[in-house]
Amino acid sequence: MRERLRALIAGSPIATGLQLLMVECVGSCPRPCAVAFDAPGKWRLRFGGLTPRHAEDVVEALRLYKESESGNLSDAALPYGLRGHVSARSPTFACPKTLPSTGVPTPFSGGVAPSLSPVPK
Repeated sequence: MRERLRALIAGSPIATGLQLLMVECVGSCPRPCAVAFDAPGKWRLRFGGLTPRHAEDVVEALRLYKESESGNLSDAALPYGLRGHVSARSPTFACPKTLPSTGVPTPFSGGVAPSLSPVPK
């Protein structure tokens, strides 16, 4: 999934202000592979039960997420292939922090979670 997403996003305008991170866990053990969207002031969305065939839908959902004011996309607003794959929605944290190495904002209230690491290029 990581390689497919990286290829779809490379050179695309959607990549502006975006940081693709690989994490050990986003809490979707019963439904791996998972993808989560996170931005300051927006709801966090997590999708589970994904395969590389969902990559195009993930990129389209990311576009919708970036364009939305709150980030809380309804199932009906999502690309058809992702409907039923939302495994968690959580509201934004009150105090967004910044990833020290990149300057990209993140809403983890305690700073950067230990399992976060930028995806190697």
